[in-house]
Amino acid sequence: MTSAAEDITLSQWISSSLDLHASNDRTAYVTKSGIVTYAQFRDQVARAQSNLLDLEVTRGTRVGLVVDKTVESLAAFVGLILMGACPAVIDPRTPVSLLREQREVTELSAFVCEAARYEELLEISDNVASTSDLTSAPSCDLLMRDIELEDEALLLFTSGSTGRPKGVVLSHRAVVAHAAGVIERTELSSDDVLLHLMPIFHTNGVNNQIIAPLLAGAKVILEERFQPKTALESLASAGPTIVTGVPTMLLRMLPHIASDASYPSLRMIRCGSAPIKPEQVEEIEAAFGVPVVLSYGMSEATCTSTMNPPDRRKVGSVGTALAGQSVRIAKPGSTDPVPGNEDGEILIGGETLMKGYLGAEGTNPVEDGWLHTGDLGHVDSDGYLTISGRLKDTIVRGGENISPATIEQVLIKHPSVNDVCVVGREHHDLGEVPVAYVSVTDTTDGTSTSELEAWVKRSLSRPFVPEQIQILDQLPVTPVGKIDRKSLAELDRRGADAHRRATCDSPRE
Repeated sequence: MTSAAEDITLSQWISSSLDLHASNDRTAYVTKSGIVTYAQFRDQVARAQSNLLDLEVTRGTRVGLVVDKTVESLAAFVGLILMGACPAVIDPRTPVSLLREQREVTELSAFVCEAARYEELLEISDNVASTSDLTSAPSCDLLMRDIELEDEALLLFTSGSTGRPKGVVLSHRAVVAHAAGVIERTELSSDDVLLHLMPIFHTNGVNNQIIAPLLAGAKVILEERFQPKTALESLASAGPTIVTGVPTMLLRMLPHIASDASYPSLRMIRCGSAPIKPEQVEEIEAAFGVPVVLSYGMSEATCTSTMNPPDRRKVGSVGTALAGQSVRIAKPGSTDPVPGNEDGEILIGGETLMKGYLGAEGTNPVEDGWLHTGDLGHVDSDGYLTISGRLKDTIVRGGENISPATIEQVLIKHPSVNDVCVVGREHHDLGEVPVAYVSVTDTTDGTSTSELEAWVKRSLSRPFVPEQIQILDQLPVTPVGKIDRKSLAELDRRGADAHRRATCDSPRE
């Protein structure tokens, strides 16, 4: 383990960790195909590098990894970092048209992909390698290039309000500082076994569940994709000590847990990336018999910035800042702190901040060393952060600002509501009005939209009452399990447009 303050690059830390854990004969990965030791993985990394040289990979080369969650793809990922390149792990289901756009806006010089997509990728790049060929070279020594702390280590893709891809560039300094903070807070060690459920193209899936465990010498159980029953089978048979997931994943596992199930090896469940209500946390803790540790962060600050200390959790809070990072609550649009524990915009500072965006000219949320998150919240006297809403999601109804989170927090407390998402709908004279989409725990219990509307009215003033509440069987989620707010907003827009057209086309009296 290292300190975030030490002058060590990610490649140096990875190299020394591979040597250490290989010499101690530790297991790196468990897959459906079998066990891969750290010694075997180090050898796979070296052989992958032999093939990656054919892609003309040099210091600073940006390489897109359009790959599944396999040992072979992780060997390519680690090999690129050691070579001084900057890997970008991309959703393997990304269509060629979007891959072409990603390549253009971030200047990707090469791609590594699954064999099934090799011919497709050749349409947009001459430098393409298949994961099936990467580890076929003879055994050789690891290739390590001299690099600096500010060199690019990782490229994460995100999207703005326009939906156009943009890249978040992270330095070696940032990724090292983040990993050190996570390892310290979670006490991650070579004694741990981590059940990997999330996709590796998500910042949590790669930073917290690939990089941090590798550095700590932990064993990682690679689930190809999340399936509730399969995840529970691994929990019962593989003996993981830590599971990390988004709320949707954990909640979807609950109905499949047998009444006599027990998970004696499990010591904690980490949960982040989306809101979760206290009752749901209690339900998960009761089912698994371990604490649920809530955390908060974003790609622009590498990944996790705050986390509840496992032994000092506060209900409803996402915890305190990790080592090497700091949190400030500021007046929206400035870096000036608000007094006391008032709500304001959450700013993040420290060594984990991104170098900048690619493909988002003129946009830089970092000001005077502080990252503007666009999230609203407050910090209590003990330094615990609580999230209260999102600036950019604010609905302006007749000149009054309405936070969707305010309405969501009321609806989610209804005993029948399972998930909720509030979006803004265009209104002819008010400008915008809130509309709520909910899923309920049991569609046969007779929960009605009028009942939910009355529930909101009991807690909030008239402007906050949704113009419409729609009950869906299940709210759409993104590939990483978050409620897909953009998808619901688009669904609502299409529905409203269809209603307006029907009204305009109907005969007038």
